[in-house]
Amino acid sequence: MDMLLFGLPYAGASASIYLRWRVPLQSDIEIVPVELAGRGSRIGEPFYADMAEAASDVAGRIKETLARHPDKPYALFGHSMGAKLAYETALLLCRSGLRAPVHLFLSGALPPHIPLERERPATEMSDADWRRELEQKGGTPVELLDDPQARELFLPILRADYTLLERYRPEPPAGELRMPMTVMTGRQEGLAASMDSWSAYSRGACQVVVCEGGHFFIHEDAETVLRIVRDTLIGLREADGSVAALKQDVSPTDHRQEDVRLSDGPASGSRRATGSMTTVVRPHDKGGDTR
Repeated sequence: MDMLLFGLPYAGASASIYLRWRVPLQSDIEIVPVELAGRGSRIGEPFYADMAEAASDVAGRIKETLARHPDKPYALFGHSMGAKLAYETALLLCRSGLRAPVHLFLSGALPPHIPLERERPATEMSDADWRRELEQKGGTPVELLDDPQARELFLPILRADYTLLERYRPEPPAGELRMPMTVMTGRQEGLAASMDSWSAYSRGACQVVVCEGGHFFIHEDAETVLRIVRDTLIGLREADGSVAALKQDVSPTDHRQEDVRLSDGPASGSRRATGSMTTVVRPHDKGGDTR
């Protein structure tokens, strides 16, 4: 394997959602599913109290893996809750002095400064409330929703994850990250314009890709998602990990902390392409330091 890709699951899910990626990514990219506390192989462990605890745990597990592969570059992929966790983990890894990920894939999540809007807190939602929400979002098999034993297993995980997101209070971006990012969203969610604001969270180039489907487009349009991941990482490898591998025409930008602007709308100067994949490129500095 030439590169490691750590996969962080969405709320209510376990690391197993990434197991099916092993064959499509082929032999040069190794997917490393990261199991979060309280589910899957770690069922019975206490849930995280907050995002900081979750990021610390994930960073520790990534460090253990990297210690066994000291020469391999790595990237992070997270969907929904996993995307925000991937961002916070990248910050923590860079602050600890560890070599930074060469790329961040942030899928199905609004930028951290845009608050999570919910009718009521996760702790106040009944089983019937959760069922309605899961049916609306899709991605959960009906037979699972109809199975009392299954609900007893996964609803506590879902409540804990949504509570973590509701408690999440991110720091304003301070220009600490320098790796390029690929941000993905589903066309049916209608969030592409807001996704462009992720560009404030790294000095690297930011690409926004609109896939076919709703919130769970990583399953509905898995072929596109995996192609983007594979092509991006192979491009980085061929360019020796350089940000230039994105093959975008980027120009230097002053990234002093006071110049950071957070917005929930599209950034000026973006360009969009037609087709099943929409790309928005924000110009950022070309520096080779990927922290």
